[in-house]
Order: sequence, then C-alpha cells, then structure tokens
Amino acid sequence: MWEKTTTLAALAVLGALALAALPGADPEPPPLTANSVTRAAHTIEGPRRLATGLPAPASQSAVSAARLAQVDRMRAAAREPLRVAIDPATQSLVEPALRSIGRGPDHADWAGGAVLDAFERVLDGRAEIAVAPREPSREERLRGLGELRIGELVVGLVVHESNPVTSIPSRRLRDLVRGSVTDWSELGGAPGAVRVLVPTAGPVADLYARTLVAGDRFQGADDTLADDRARVRAVASDPHAVAVVSITCAADFDVRLMSIDGEPPSLGASRCGRYPYSSPIVLGYKDANSLRVRAFLADLRGATARGVLAAAVCVD
Repeated sequence: MWEKTTTLAALAVLGALALAALPGADPEPPPLTANSVTRAAHTIEGPRRLATGLPAPASQSAVSAARLAQVDRMRAAAREPLRVAIDPATQSLVEPALRSIGRGPDHADWAGGAVLDAFERVLDGRAEIAVAPREPSREERLRGLGELRIGELVVGLVVHESNPVTSIPSRRLRDLVRGSVTDWSELGGAPGAVRVLVPTAGPVADLYARTLVAGDRFQGADDTLADDRARVRAVASDPHAVAVVSITCAADFDVRLMSIDGEPPSLGASRCGRYPYSSPIVLGYKDANSLRVRAFLADLRGATARGVLAAAVCVD
C-alpha cells in the first residue's frame, strides 16, 4: 500500500511537470523553491530505489537536475539590481515606498534617475519597471507595456478647522490658487486676507496644477513649500491659509478638506467621476515573467509598501 501511494504521488508530480510544459499552460506557475524541487525529486526517486535497489533512470535524474538548475538561475537573477525609471513628478510620492522594500536608489539601478520618458525606457529595454502619473497610451499598450495602478493622487484644498468656508465652486478654483481671490469674504467667509500655499515650482507642482486646474500653473500664490505635510502644518496654525495638497496628508492635522462643487474629495468620489481632481500613479513593465519583476510587484503589493505609499497617495 505504501509503495502504491508513493508511486501515485510520483505520477502526480510528473503529470504536473508535463502539464506545465504544454502550450497554453498557465504562464505564471507558482514560484519554485529548492525545498519543493527536492521534495519532488525524493517523491519520484525514493520509492524506485527502495523497491528495486537500483538508481533512478537517467531521464528522471535529468529532470530533477534541470529543475534545480532553474532554481539556481532564479535565485541569481533575484540578486541582480532591478532597473527602475521614475517620472520626476512621482519620485517624491513613491520613493519612500520603494525604499521600504529595499528598492530605493541605493539598492536598485534607477536607470539614470528620474526621467520624463519612464514608460519608453521600459519599452526600449533600458529599464524593467517604470512609474509615471498617467495611464499608458494605446500605442504603449500595443507595444507590450503592462500596467499596475499602485495609487491615485487625489488633490484637494485644506483650510483651518475654524474657517467657515467649506466648499468652493469649481469656476473659482483657478482664481483662488493663482492669488486672484484676496479676501475670504469673496467666497462667503469672514473678512480676512487669503494666504495660498502651493508646492514649490517643479515637476511635482506642475503635476498638482494639471490635476487641479488643468492647463495652468500655480502663479501668484503667497507661499511655496515642497512638502505636503509642511503645507498642512502651516494651514493648521493659520486660520486664513489654504493649501493645495494630496488629500491623504490631511488626516493627522486639525484642518478641513474643502468640497468642490459640494463634493468632498475622496478616492471613491474620484473613481466614480464625482471628484475629477486626481491623477493615477501607474507602474509599467514589459516582461511579466521576469523573476525580478514578479518579485517587485509582489513586494509593492505587500503591507509594508502599501502602508508607506498610503501616506502620500490614495490606495485601495
């Protein structure tokens, strides 16, 4: 009975190996480990040796050796630096998450650093992973670019918790962030000078401006601060201030997110189109079967990276 059971187990293992080699088989089989390969080899060869006293046939030994060699190649590949290209507008948003999984610039080849053509770098082979604040174009998808939306930058306005102005019409957004609105009474609030805080000029500021007031830049604002949380802290200490921020940064401070056209900002409202002031943060890749790419995607979906990423952008 023992020999029959172990022989059936061996046949099952061989059947699984044969099935994996057939055309149309699952392109992403479960990852192999040295232990799993060793167990498979013992299952195949052990009963035969015990039953006959003879070594396993060369063909079975060759299969086991090939699988072990595959594991060695996979381990070696995993140790090689991953080439990552990041759009400069998203670098400050995603870099902490990449560092949290050991994929920061100190532990990976960032393919020349922050680049505007991040997706193109993947398509032409200069990078294996790219991060950009947009979805791939139809042409990029046709050329084989895979994609994973890792977050959503939802941009909003924060005011002091005592500010009676809780909503703003979308038609006044541009006037406010460009400094054309000088007194809160113009928006239905108590008299007082408006102090507008926006991101420091650069790729991040351009991304926030495109997201909030498409086709324009922040001009005429009173203050610029590079860090979202620094802008939120400034608003928390100034009843007359308003700041442009990623909405995830407002949770830990005594501030209020303003509604736009009566719609409070949220990921859900953004996804269903009620709050259109958002930009996707998308990871692009080409070789989905690469061990390094698959490991990277798995790490980025893990709790550690997601927790860090959620401090900068909205995640599901």
